[in-house]
Parts: sequence; structure tokens; C-alpha cells
Amino acid sequence: MTIPAPIGYEATSAENELKSTPTIGLPVVLAFGMLVFGLIAARAAGLNPNGLFLPYMVTGMGVTAFALLISAFAWVIGLAKVGADRPLQLIRRRIQERWTLLLLPTLVFPLFFVGYTAAKAAIPSIVGYTWDVFWSEADRLLFGNDAWRLAQRLLSGVPTAPLEFVYTMLWAGMLLFGTAFVAINASRQKVVHFYSALFLSWLLAGALLAYGLSAAGPVFAGYFDPRFVNESREIRSLLGHSLNHSGPVMVTQQFLAAAVRSPMIYEGSGISAMPSMHVAIVTIYVCAARRTCWQWPALIYWAAIFFLSAYFGYHYWIDGIAATAVAVGCWYASELLLRIKALPIAGLRHEAASSRDPARFVHAGDQN
Repeated sequence: MTIPAPIGYEATSAENELKSTPTIGLPVVLAFGMLVFGLIAARAAGLNPNGLFLPYMVTGMGVTAFALLISAFAWVIGLAKVGADRPLQLIRRRIQERWTLLLLPTLVFPLFFVGYTAAKAAIPSIVGYTWDVFWSEADRLLFGNDAWRLAQRLLSGVPTAPLEFVYTMLWAGMLLFGTAFVAINASRQKVVHFYSALFLSWLLAGALLAYGLSAAGPVFAGYFDPRFVNESREIRSLLGHSLNHSGPVMVTQQFLAAAVRSPMIYEGSGISAMPSMHVAIVTIYVCAARRTCWQWPALIYWAAIFFLSAYFGYHYWIDGIAATAVAVGCWYASELLLRIKALPIAGLRHEAASSRDPARFVHAGDQN
């Protein structure tokens, strides 16, 4: 008896036959690439990333352990409903079969995030923020005005506490616990595809494009470009009148502005607007939720994050458009890479299975 998986993540018969493939090799390589990139960037910028490892590793292990407990509780209930014998043994076997996948949220993702945070924190020292004028003008050309002004007008009078929760706490919970639950509950193929697309989009958009198209975003641009001083002050003034000063947005913005001047790199630090990784990550979840009951909730959440990224002054809307394009491209690119990688493995397994087929030797004897 197998433990039921969530809707949309049921293992197919082909995956059961090849349950040892695909391996986690592609996500590991991408994570290693991000880690190396970030550490080199931090060294070039004269920054110290050593303080990132412990908090990220502890968070990864703690979140995964909690998600595993929740999942195990759900599995026990599911097995009890079908009257399964020895449910604890079945659960233990399931966890043992997935131990390599559990390395992704507990070890690989934290190391990936060390590299990303280090790379992001080094942007102002290495390339600076030189594209804010271009992206702000692009927003005005596409939408007729600054995206943050449009968003502020459309949501004027709306209670801000729920908006802050959606953009900060809910997004962070989705990122941390969502990635852990995927590794624990999804089929092996889905897990590897999800993490490969996630890491690839973060590497391309959050690191390479962030350096090549560097922008600080409306609320921070005034710290780095005198042409944006008045605009950034206006945004901060609007947010100061509508938001709780001890709420997550105001606290985070103050922290980011202060951390950019520190030689130490702290967890969650670094300023980068283009492309929007908030939007890119939600786009990966939208792709993963296709043809499941989560598809429409994921799309609605994507629209909320896209809109609020400008409302809080973190991003231009063009940032979200670019991030969506990159994330969708990475989703299909990682799928193609995994298929190409699986072809020789599947061929070897087919050949091995054929060599064990007794009929093969019978036919060979008839030919002799």
C-alpha cells in the first residue's frame, strides 16, 4: 500500500518504475553555481558573508522538520481512513525513500540562499544601480504613470495590514514551507523539476540579470541617485502615513537601507528591483499548480504580489513582467533539461530489463 500524495502530485507508473530518477543533480549544480557566484561577488565587494550560513541552515532544517511532522500527521490520517496495516512502518519507509529529496530544503536551498544573499548585497559595490531611470520611464510609457502612484490611488482607503501580510509574511511562508512541502509530498519528478526551475530562475533573474540591469526600485533609488531623492521621499512619506511603523514593510525597508552600508552581510539583506524575485517565485508556483486545484489561487496570488510590489515601492511593474517571462522560460527550460538528461538513463534501464527477459534467450536459441 502506498501513502496517498496531494492532488496534482500523484506518482505515475513510469515514475514508480524509474523512481530513482531524475536525480537531484541539476538543482545541486545550480545551487553550487549560485553559492560560488555569491561568494566571489562578496569577496570582490569586500563584504563578509560568513554570518549567513548558520541562520539559513538552522531555518532550513527547522522548517523541513516542522513540514515533515505536519505531513506525517496527514499521512497517518489518510492511512487510518483506508485501514492500512502498520502505518508507522509505511511512513518510515516513505521518508527513507525520499531522503535525497529532503536534502533540497534542509541543505541545498539554504546554501543556495547564502549565495543569493551574498550576490545581492554586493550589487551596489560592484555595479551600482544604473537602470532606475530607464525602468521608471518604461513604466510611464506602458502604464501612463508611475506604477507606485497608480497602485496607491487604486488602493486608497484600503486597510494596509492585510496587504502587508500578503506581500511579506504569506510570501515568506509560501517560500519556506511551500518548498519543504513539495520536497516531502510531491513525486520525485515534480520535486526535481520544481527545484530546478526555482534555482534556475533565481540564478538568471536574481543574480545575472540583477547585475546586468541593476535597479534599486522607487523607494530606494533616492539613496543612490540624486534624481530620485524627491520621489523616494514621497513614497516613504505616503507609506509612513498609511502603514504601521513597526509593521513588516516599514521595518524591512529601514533594515535594507541600513544594511547596505554594512561590511557584514545579514540574512535577508540586499537591494535589487529588476527583475522582481517576489513575482518570479510566485510564477514558479503558478507553473507548478497548473491543472490542479491550486491553479486559480496561485494566479490570484500572483496578481496580488505583482500589484503590491509597486504599491509598497519595492518595484517597477516592468520588473514583475520581466520576472514572469524569465520564470516561465526557466520552468520549460528545466523541464527540457531533465528530459534530455533522462533519455540515456531510461535507455540503459530498458536495455537492462531486456537482458533479464527470458524470452530474449529463447528467441536467440531459435536463431541458432
